[in-house]
Amino acid sequence: MRRAYVVFLLFLFAAVGSQAQSGEAAGPVRDFQVLTPRPFGYAIGDVIRQKLVVDVDQSAVLDRNSIPKNRVNRWLELREAGVKESERDGLRRYTIELAYQTFYAPLEVKNLAIPAFKLVFNQNGAAFELEVPTWRFTMAPIRELSVLREGGLEPMRPDVPPTLSNGTGPRARLLSAAAFGVGAGLYLAYLYGYLPWQQRGRHFRAACRTIRALSRAAGAPDYSAAYTAIHRAFNGVYGQPLFSEQLETFFAENPAYRPLRDEIQTFFASSYDFFFSEPAKEPSGEGEPGPESRPPRGEPQGGGEHKFVGNKFGQLKAGPQGEPQGGREHTEFSMSRLLRLCRDCYDIERNLR
Repeated sequence: MRRAYVVFLLFLFAAVGSQAQSGEAAGPVRDFQVLTPRPFGYAIGDVIRQKLVVDVDQSAVLDRNSIPKNRVNRWLELREAGVKESERDGLRRYTIELAYQTFYAPLEVKNLAIPAFKLVFNQNGAAFELEVPTWRFTMAPIRELSVLREGGLEPMRPDVPPTLSNGTGPRARLLSAAAFGVGAGLYLAYLYGYLPWQQRGRHFRAACRTIRALSRAAGAPDYSAAYTAIHRAFNGVYGQPLFSEQLETFFAENPAYRPLRDEIQTFFASSYDFFFSEPAKEPSGEGEPGPESRPPRGEPQGGGEHKFVGNKFGQLKAGPQGEPQGGREHTEFSMSRLLRLCRDCYDIERNLR
């Protein structure tokens, strides 16, 4: 019995001593963890991330050249390798983050592995190694499997069609905005006289509108504005300022106005008399020339220089666009006669092609 007890004590001491030697054999590595993602569900092109946490003595330093390079094998590449170093509880901690990308294209579900490698540490001039174990995972093909095809199963459900939003509101607002824009454009074109039907007769239409407004105005008729409006219309039809000596050219280029030749010529003569004729003045004792001493039409008075605009009735002083300036209060053309001439010319201009 005593012999058996002694044997038991010897066995117990041997076990404790063995454990103490095992702890000393651990060396400077105090802790080592391999943190890995799920080991399944990978396809070609996926990225697999690993995280290594190593706690070593402060005197141990990692040799960073021992970390794998970019190309691991023909289907596996190391895309990223980050190392973070910190100290805690008197130990040096290395956190190594690895990102592998697989380019293997399996035809069926296949077991693969990230190969093991060794991390090298230097301590007091000596080197020791720490082996990172192999990590296994499975990859599946992207194309459908024959087993699913034969069983009549769909390996992948079709995409859910997107829900179409109701476009009634935006479409209605767009159409309303377009209609408003078109209406505004047409209104502006109408104001500026750019519409096709406004181009025909537009010169004398404006003159008729002006004379009609003048005839309805209270007080004495403004013959100056009426004559000017008709002159503007003739200038617009002719394409340049029209004077009486150019009437033959005007009738040659616009034969539709020949039936109104006499009335138009009378209008130009009346316009000249209205704007440029002066009433007779009594002779004064101070030597002011009277009517008999004034030169005839077409001859300049005095020694001053005047720009000769020209018509057969004499010298004119032209205003903007060849329109005569000034005017008297009376004329042989009544407002109704001016309006009738303007309407007749408007009918001709409207029918021109």
